[in-house]
Amino acid sequence: MAKLTEAPFLHLNYFLYTILLSNSLKLNLVLHQQNSPHMKQWIFILISVFMATTVKATHEAGGQISTRYISSTQQEVKITLWIDSTGINAPSIIYSHQDTTSTTPCTAYLSSATAIGNALMENIYLDTLSILVYGPHKLSYSSCCRSGQITNLNTPATQNFYIFTEFEYNNTLNNSTPEFLNTPDFYANLLDTFLHNPVAADIDNDAMLFYKGNVFGNNGQVIPFTFNPYPFLGWAYGVDSLNGEIHWIPSTTGKYAYTVRVEEWRNGIKISTSYREALINACNGCKTTMSSEFTFQGDGWPVANQYIFLNTYANTPYSFTFSGMVGGNNTNALTMKMPCQPNVHQNKPTFTSVQTGQTVSGTLQWTPQTSQVAIEPYIGVLVGQETNAMNQRRQKEKTVYIKVNPGQPNTVNQITSQSLRVYPNPANNSLRIDFEQPEQQSHLLVLAMDGRCVYQQNITTPTGSILLNTSAWNNGLYRVLYNGKQIGKQILIQH
Repeated sequence: MAKLTEAPFLHLNYFLYTILLSNSLKLNLVLHQQNSPHMKQWIFILISVFMATTVKATHEAGGQISTRYISSTQQEVKITLWIDSTGINAPSIIYSHQDTTSTTPCTAYLSSATAIGNALMENIYLDTLSILVYGPHKLSYSSCCRSGQITNLNTPATQNFYIFTEFEYNNTLNNSTPEFLNTPDFYANLLDTFLHNPVAADIDNDAMLFYKGNVFGNNGQVIPFTFNPYPFLGWAYGVDSLNGEIHWIPSTTGKYAYTVRVEEWRNGIKISTSYREALINACNGCKTTMSSEFTFQGDGWPVANQYIFLNTYANTPYSFTFSGMVGGNNTNALTMKMPCQPNVHQNKPTFTSVQTGQTVSGTLQWTPQTSQVAIEPYIGVLVGQETNAMNQRRQKEKTVYIKVNPGQPNTVNQITSQSLRVYPNPANNSLRIDFEQPEQQSHLLVLAMDGRCVYQQNITTPTGSILLNTSAWNNGLYRVLYNGKQIGKQILIQH
């Protein structure tokens, strides 16, 4: 996808507020000369609005932008901001729309404001954007200024908060960009496992790849990290390129800003790039009132690269119940939820959570349609949340794969559909192959189109995954053969 160069566009609210502030003496002179109480009232309101918007930005703990296809000339823009509840819920915000010809300020209006615990609000702003120019487009939101308490950024207080998404537009590319569905987990316990999956969902079922990214500031420029941006013990901070799961064991307390980048690919062409930014507060004993750790029953998680795998079948009702608990005399509220990629479709799964004393259960129910059958499994995350009387919230998560197979479960489907899954397609630097119940003496082979063997392995374990490093493979198409038979369609490697 072609990349737009950031235009010298300063956030409108901050720009106007700066002008008003720097010219306050002139404003006072005008007010005295006009001697109009109405004029004074309007100027006061104007200054107050700009000051409120500027003050609010210092409380932003994260955000993201996504778009939804409405028509060949319209996209719905959705901007989600997570802010400290002591901040100001502005009724509207200004964002920037940039194409190949111009940069235009646009207004998105507050659609909902929801308390999400830990003194944080989730504010969602919506706008309908008209798009007429073919080529790359960029939507960005910027506001002043960042908290000076952020540990891993150089001089954060001098930098704006900045998020954006980029996408391609033409009259035949009917596309919605991926949207992150899972609310960030803003707390990580010192020397403890931190796992979080933001769950990017794409209504068009395009292929997605995930990366850890830079943090952006003034005029969309990268903010330099400090010497050790994510100090760790055990697990270095990282993002799974195939499902977006973040893993980390922090070794130093502090507030850490991070981004997750998701690329959207269709037919071997990158058609969008989106970023989510959030803060992680790595703390030691900051939630002593929640002394009993929430755990899922019968599962020794959290462990990186260990996932729940669910098999479903088209037009067949499916139900699965998870359970969790806390120990001791814990009277906290317990809930479960499962954000997952099918939640953006019209035929959505349902998930019901019920607490009984110190235990909680969550039941997933879904009847997938034939149109939802896919080679790659859908990604979701099982979230167990614990909330105390002070509205402090912490959570545990585990990534879930939901595979929708054609037809009823039988021996044929178990071999042809369940035994091997290869994704994503297209792939960049990583290719994951999941297998279950391999036949005796199973053999896996990956061939380039010229017949060269780039990978082969005998499979003897009953279940598992193989993550192939494809960074050295040439761009082009590859065939995956299982016991001599090609599995699915050809895989495109696109660096």
